[in-house]
Amino acid sequence: MERNETVYDVKKLVEETVNVLVQLEKSFTAFDVTKSIRARYSDFTEPHAVVRDQVHSLFFETRDTGTMFDDYDRTSLEVIPGVFAFVYHGKTVDPEKYVKTQNPGQQPQNPQSPPKRQGKGVRVFSVTKEGRLNIPLRLMQKINVCRKDKVFCHQDGNTLVVSGTYDSSRPGKVCSMTDRLRLSRDYVQKVFNNSTKFTASVEDVVNSQEKRIRVAAV
Repeated sequence: MERNETVYDVKKLVEETVNVLVQLEKSFTAFDVTKSIRARYSDFTEPHAVVRDQVHSLFFETRDTGTMFDDYDRTSLEVIPGVFAFVYHGKTVDPEKYVKTQNPGQQPQNPQSPPKRQGKGVRVFSVTKEGRLNIPLRLMQKINVCRKDKVFCHQDGNTLVVSGTYDSSRPGKVCSMTDRLRLSRDYVQKVFNNSTKFTASVEDVVNSQEKRIRVAAV
C-alpha cells in the first residue's frame, strides 16, 4: 500500500513562520524559515529552494504595503564561512549581529587541525551490486536535507563529508536528492578505492549550527 504524503500550502506556512519571526523582531534567513517549518512538520519534504523563493517574494510583496516586512530590510552576508545568504532584519538592527550569533567566538581554523566533532547515530552501509553507495532520505533529513534539495559532497582525508551547505572553499561534487543520496561507483572508488562497507554518522561542527554526515570506510 502506498503511503499518502501530506500536501502543504508552502506559501501559507512561510507567511505564518515569517509573521512570528517579525513579531518577535528576530533577524533570520530563508533557511531559518525552512528549518522552523521542518521542525514543526516532520513530513514536510519541499526543498529549501521552494521556501527560499517564497520568502523572497513575500519580502517584496509586503515591505511597502505596511504589512509584515514594512519595518525590515535585507542584507546579503557571509552567514557561515563560504556561504552567503540574505539576512532579513529590522531597519534599525545591525545584521552583522545575526552572523555573530551563528558563529559565536569563531576563530580561523588551522588547516592541519580540523574542528572537533561529535558523532551521532552511526549507521553501516554496503555498496549495491552495481557498486553504488546509497544514503537514505531519513538519514539525510537529520542534516535538514529533503527530497529535491541539492547536496554538497567533498573528500576530507580518507572520509567523505556530505552537507546541505555549499562550501566554495572546497572542491567537491553537487548531487540532487531523491528518496536517497546516490553516489556512483566511480565516485565511491575515487574516494574510497575498493572499500565496500561504510559507516555514516551525523556530526555537529564546533562554532556552527551546521550538521553534516561523515562517511568512512569500515
